[in-house]
Amino acid sequence: MKPSALRVLLCLVTFWVAAIGVAQADLIVGSLPMAGISVSIDGVTLNNAAILSDANSITSGTGTGDFSGIPIQVTDFGGFTLTTSTLSTGGGFSISNATYGSFVASSGAITPPVTANFLNVDLFGTFTPGPAFPGDTPSPARVHLSFTQTDQSVSASMTLATVPEPRTMLLFGSAVLGLAGLLRHKRMV
Repeated sequence: MKPSALRVLLCLVTFWVAAIGVAQADLIVGSLPMAGISVSIDGVTLNNAAILSDANSITSGTGTGDFSGIPIQVTDFGGFTLTTSTLSTGGGFSISNATYGSFVASSGAITPPVTANFLNVDLFGTFTPGPAFPGDTPSPARVHLSFTQTDQSVSASMTLATVPEPRTMLLFGSAVLGLAGLLRHKRMV
């Protein structure tokens, strides 16, 4: 087989394998904005709080991707407790809705700057879809939390976003490279 024919065949096989891998991925994709209701802290200010919690986490805007159909301001994902001393293992953070699914943090960190009135936290873990997402599997996800304090009032906003799976991204990248090689070959011929 000629080297040029072998390259074309290799490019086509790469594209085919990548396309099959991407087509079979049934992970949740998108993001969902939420707000914390009745937020409280155990310290006087955010920069000395060891435990942050809220009574309810509700959707606060339109989601993207798979989350776009979740109703705004009526979908409750329950309350949460976040322990800052154990953030490296997720801080005990989880939110859940029986219909749409749940997120459980497995790692996290505080994102600077931290002030008496402002605190950002990034948590990484797994979003497990509920019955509203039939056939979808647990997905790597991230929750970004922003806490703001004005006098004694503390508010929280958060975004739940899925993180692309490395295998899917690798296969997609292979497909793009395969197509680029095929196009380059056609230009040379």
